[in-house]
Amino acid sequence: MTVTPEAASHTETLENYLLLIETAVRGKTNKKYGPNFIFLVAVDDYYALIQDYDWQLVPKRVQPLTQHLDVGRIVFVGYAERLFLSQYLSVVKSK
Repeated sequence: MTVTPEAASHTETLENYLLLIETAVRGKTNKKYGPNFIFLVAVDDYYALIQDYDWQLVPKRVQPLTQHLDVGRIVFVGYAERLFLSQYLSVVKSK
């Protein structure tokens, strides 16, 4: 099996993109907001999220971090309006 440069480039681009989202979410962990707060993550969804499977990677990637978020809901919105994911966090920890 050979990997075309385009596929390799997309994989690298996607990984870098997911790291940026992960960093944004990690920056809000372990801070006190409360269940009435919504954490909005606005992302550029035009270039990196080009395949159908790519969308599914966003919530999977940040799922381990959500247990450290003290908010009621996390929403991902794409600038190009291709991405909209909304997730209520079932366990909200107050500190």
